[in-house]
Amino acid sequence: GLNAVLAGANGSGTGLIAGRLRGAMRQAGEQLLIAGAAPSEVDTALRNWGFRLGPFEAEDRLGLAAARDDYARTSSDRDSQLIGTPLADALLAAGRTGRASGAGWYDYTTPGAGAQQDPGVTAILQDLRGTPGAPPDAGQIVLHTLAAMANAGAWMLADGIARRPLDIDVAALSGLGMARARGGPMLAVDLVGLAQVAQMLKSMTTAHPGAWTPALQWSELIKSGRTFADLNG
Repeated sequence: GLNAVLAGANGSGTGLIAGRLRGAMRQAGEQLLIAGAAPSEVDTALRNWGFRLGPFEAEDRLGLAAARDDYARTSSDRDSQLIGTPLADALLAAGRTGRASGAGWYDYTTPGAGAQQDPGVTAILQDLRGTPGAPPDAGQIVLHTLAAMANAGAWMLADGIARRPLDIDVAALSGLGMARARGGPMLAVDLVGLAQVAQMLKSMTTAHPGAWTPALQWSELIKSGRTFADLNG
């Protein structure tokens, strides 16, 4: 659950790995919103794929300010994933702090209705992102998110934070509520195909230069015809 993500966030091991994966997932969500997706579209696509919660409903539960602090604690010194959270910052400035206050990415003021889409959030997003192109569909949302998480995982392997891709997948299952049937982000991108995911990373980097620099493992594995699973030993 959410507490598992925060456990050990300042140190190493599963808590730090899960925290960085969650940060990458959330940064991908920010980029998807900038590209024209709605928070509910991102959350629904990822829940349908196999996450217990999408990033924005999870952030509402934790509280937007607490979530921002979590990202700061677990972010890489390299900041290779850093886009920032300008949209979340705008919601906080508007007093939308999360579910406990009745409003965050969603509205919670209707008794018994749960999270409801809010025109106020739509207006804030439209004001900040201007006129985006065609919004990403559910498949693109999932691939975009997996690419971000697997790239964060690849950097953690390069930096010695995680020893094996399997360690990253276990952290995703236990700390992010990813369905066991999906196996974790590293296995998931193996199954999609590393070349396809690397192409998505390339397009993400084009949209936000410097934010999604691919780790060296992508080109090395693709060139040798191997997968992340081959690095588990």
